[in-house]
Amino acid sequence: MYLRQTTSNLADGTKVKYLQLCHNHWDKDAGYSKTKVIYSFGREDQLDKKVLQRLVDSINKYLHPDEAQFKTDKIVNQLTLFLNLLKGMVVPML
Repeated sequence: MYLRQTTSNLADGTKVKYLQLCHNHWDKDAGYSKTKVIYSFGREDQLDKKVLQRLVDSINKYLHPDEAQFKTDKIVNQLTLFLNLLKGMVVPML
């Protein structure tokens, strides 16, 4: 599973970005991988970071405490960098 960003053009020409939790699966009949959207987080500019944090917390329940904290820090850093890149203001992660 992974977070995917998609872009749509509105009728007025404005571009809107959306975030989705996706999973790829092999379609043997088609002979190629297809993407299934598991959950849509909605528009990037209206993103509720608490939803992503709840997802991370839920996943962490199944990890060893040391792994969980490492993974949480890594995910939060990656999401922060990702969101900053989207906004055009790159902030270095320490």
